Amino acid sequence: MVLELHPMVETDFDDFARISRSSFQGGIADLLTLGDLTPEVLASTRDRHLGHFRDDPHSRYVKVVDSDTKAIVAVAYWEIRQEERPMEQFLEDTGPVPIPPTAHPEAWEEFFGYLTHARRNVMGNGPIAFLHLLTTHPDYQRRGAGAIIMKWGCEQADKYRVRAFLEASQKGKGLYEKFGFKEVERKVFDLSKWGGDSVDIMTLMFRDAEPVPS
Repeated sequence: MVLELHPMVETDFDDFARISRSSFQGGIADLLTLGDLTPEVLASTRDRHLGHFRDDPHSRYVKVVDSDTKAIVAVAYWEIRQEERPMEQFLEDTGPVPIPPTAHPEAWEEFFGYLTHARRNVMGNGPIAFLHLLTTHPDYQRRGAGAIIMKWGCEQADKYRVRAFLEASQKGKGLYEKFGFKEVERKVFDLSKWGGDSVDIMTLMFRDAEPVPS
């Protein structure tokens, strides 16, 4: 099996929606569930990201493909900007979808409230390479697909001489540290408040741009 990185095209966004949904499990994600991947949920996820893909020149959607099967095994959404942007417009464009009936309302409010804080007060509105989303199909996790995407994203940040920012899950934090991301803040979600028996942690991380070899 050889894994290859390619830019996404419009016909990839059904797979994008399926992979991102299948990987969004465990911890607080189980309290934010969008329910089964019905045609309506699939279409909503697909169309929201297609809008960014078509309308935002700063968006970079990439995929990792298994060269043997031609299947998409991992996807990512980066935003790379060399200029400031209006923060309130950004928050409106990237805010949460309407809360689904299957979600826990208090967990939803705390999670997305913290995301708003992270983006407004920590990331800010300056030049940035922002990793909105990186997700790997469960059957291909820990086989190097995420590292391929991170290597590409860091190269882009270095090329444009901008800092990179992301919001790491507990599962992904180790990978990001390998690429030079450093923790600047963390949020502990106490799942016992909503019937769970553990905690989940989101870590805010920055990486400074490195010189590009001449």
